[in-house]
Amino acid sequence: LGCVAPYTIRAKKLFQALWLTGIEWDDPLPAEINGKWISWKDELERLSAIQVQRALVPVPRDQVGRSELHVFGDAAEAAYGAVAYLLTQARDRVLQVRFVLAKARVAPIKRLSLPRLELMAFLLAARLKAYITKEMGFSTDKQVCWSDSSVALCWIKEDPRKWKTFVANRVQEIITLTKPSQWRYVPAADNPADRLSRGCTLERLLKDHLWWNGPDWLQQPESEWPRLSVVVSPEEARGTDPERRTTVALTTTLPAQGLQMLIDPTRYSRMDKLLRVTAYCWRWVDQARRPRGERRGNSSLTLLELQEAEKKWVREVQARAFPIHRIGSGSTEWPKISQIALLSPFMDMEGLLRVGGRLTNAALPWCHKHPLLLPPDGTIVALILHAGVNQILAALRRRYWVIRGRQAVKRCIRSCITCRRQDGRPFCPLMSELPVARVEPTFPFGHVGLDFDGSLHVRDEDRGVKKVYICLFTCMLTRVVHIEIVAYMTTTYFLSAFRRFVASCGTLKVIQCVHPSLFVGKRTEQVQNELACRCIQWKYTTERAPWSGGYWERLVRSDKNELRKVLRRSLLRFDELRTTLCELEAHINNRPLTLLSEDPKDCAPLTPAHFLIGRELGAHPTSSGETPSGTGGRHLGRRWRHQQLCAPLVETVDGRWEKIDGPPEVDDLVLVTDDTVPRNRWKLGVITELLLENDDIVRSVRLRTGRVGSESHERSQRKHGDGLHPSRLRLLKTLFFEPEDPYRLP
Repeated sequence: LGCVAPYTIRAKKLFQALWLTGIEWDDPLPAEINGKWISWKDELERLSAIQVQRALVPVPRDQVGRSELHVFGDAAEAAYGAVAYLLTQARDRVLQVRFVLAKARVAPIKRLSLPRLELMAFLLAARLKAYITKEMGFSTDKQVCWSDSSVALCWIKEDPRKWKTFVANRVQEIITLTKPSQWRYVPAADNPADRLSRGCTLERLLKDHLWWNGPDWLQQPESEWPRLSVVVSPEEARGTDPERRTTVALTTTLPAQGLQMLIDPTRYSRMDKLLRVTAYCWRWVDQARRPRGERRGNSSLTLLELQEAEKKWVREVQARAFPIHRIGSGSTEWPKISQIALLSPFMDMEGLLRVGGRLTNAALPWCHKHPLLLPPDGTIVALILHAGVNQILAALRRRYWVIRGRQAVKRCIRSCITCRRQDGRPFCPLMSELPVARVEPTFPFGHVGLDFDGSLHVRDEDRGVKKVYICLFTCMLTRVVHIEIVAYMTTTYFLSAFRRFVASCGTLKVIQCVHPSLFVGKRTEQVQNELACRCIQWKYTTERAPWSGGYWERLVRSDKNELRKVLRRSLLRFDELRTTLCELEAHINNRPLTLLSEDPKDCAPLTPAHFLIGRELGAHPTSSGETPSGTGGRHLGRRWRHQQLCAPLVETVDGRWEKIDGPPEVDDLVLVTDDTVPRNRWKLGVITELLLENDDIVRSVRLRTGRVGSESHERSQRKHGDGLHPSRLRLLKTLFFEPEDPYRLP
């Protein structure tokens, strides 16, 4: 029943304090707590002196005139509690107040403010009242709850939603169990629940009339009950109460709710798709507004729905592009500085801007005479503009008039990924400097370029017809050519031809060639070992980039042209073809390297043969004492410097080599050129590394390709920059690279 709750709450507070110290079960008690515990324990002997009357109602039920239930609540920093009293008045006017029930609890370990603890005492009192009412078996005439906390009394007088979560939840439960009108104020001195919050000794409790019988004024008329002298109204406490939920008004300015807020046009690649989606969305909105019985079944879109969708988008674009040019109330005044003032625009019956003009009486459709006015840029305009410039512009003006339409169409085509992929031009880097081997005088065949001139058929007496291959060795400096015939396209036969070349022309320093199929894997090691034994450096050039080896590619073309003219459909024997190739070599080495002079006094033009034997191959030897290593050699050196070396300075270079485009960047998505397949089947690659040359210009890159067939694989390749088409896909451009061999040495 809680008759001695003021005494037991002291033990509960001691136990909580002991728990907070963190000592173990076997540890001795701290001195302060031990003294309080002994003092509390010694009082237990006086419990037998407490006597409580068992009957709550001292008279029979039928003689009870009225009954009231009074519940008091109070809280302190360490504990809170509630105590209930039952007041009965017999028909003979005798009033009696009996103790009913009391509950006391220690305050939570987490510190709470005193008003919050008072509110928890309120909640305990409300629960106690509800429990007594349920278990007592009869109803009372009146129920009153008392507290000395004016703050908590204000809380339960208002809507719980106005308070913070802790207060709101407890106020909500309190007003569910009680009515706000049942709560009244009691002075702290007259509040018996104060014994529960502070605790007291058994000796004092035995003599405490307030605890056992409640305040004396309970037996007096209600007019004598205490009242709160100073009442803080809820309105006055709104600005100071920390438990009041803060109301913050947030305002923002939203942009105009246009069609683009609902449908993103950038997600569509064609205008017809966008119009169909828009038409379906508006059909759904129209169906949602109709009652269920008036909704139409699903059907294909009609022409009217598509036209309405187009008008909505045109109206949206015009409203965004010409906000200051809106016409209202029939006004047709336009600013003179407006870019559309010269077009005499007007608003039609559907609220769309159209171009005016003087074609009103012409026998043309309405949309041709007065096309819709559109800005030069925007997503919707880009969806409308797509094809060739003149073709699109002509078709466009039958229905729309786009300001600066030609520039808008060009911009649209330039930004189209499909068009860039099909029509994009290669990236054109600045032409690089001539290599050192091309400008420093040296002996012939010091720096050699190697290439194979395809295959020829020869007549074999034993086997009929077989293939042979032509191998060209070209001097980078003097442009001298040496031709060898190779019976089979194998590494062994190539090395034999190479040894014949070295035996005839001498040892060289560097040999440079495109990476052919016979120099792959272990075959490359075999060639490298042979060259290393002779102290010759081997270099590979860019595959499918003939300009990187132009000094021998041009002679390959000359060799092919001469062979076509000489052989035609003839089928020679092996020795006959060898003789023909030797004569062809002499013919090529006898070609002039410089322009012929019109002055008969000038010397004959330089030929590659001059660097081999000091004269043309077809000229007879003279009795001159000059040799290539003597005065004649120095004369050839001067002529080579003035006539051949300086000639490129005055020659006209291809314009595309003079153009400097923006360099590619790492992670650019590029299209790899492949002459063996159609352009729409070219592979995509991603640039992984930029290869800077000595002049800090990117002419080659390393890239990673994607899928090959059905197998997913990655391959790092080196690609030359002239094959790339300057448009990065992530910047609405496209880069195109000519493939290059991945094994090219740096």
